[in-house]
Amino acid sequence: DVVIRKTKKGRKYYGCINNPECEFMTWQKPSNTRCEKCGGFMVEKGSKLVCDDKSCGHVMALDK
Repeated sequence: DVVIRKTKKGRKYYGCINNPECEFMTWQKPSNTRCEKCGGFMVEKGSKLVCDDKSCGHVMALDK
């Protein structure tokens, strides 16, 4: 499970509930949608879903 956490300076990020055993971390809100191109997870950036894998770069419209 992914939860919202805070850094020591108060900045919000998303990470695993069993941190630090799980190394997952992202600044953007993760989506339940998987990337159609590589199968990775998508994050919300403005009105778009963007693949978190920088080498993939797949972008989709955010359905709300």
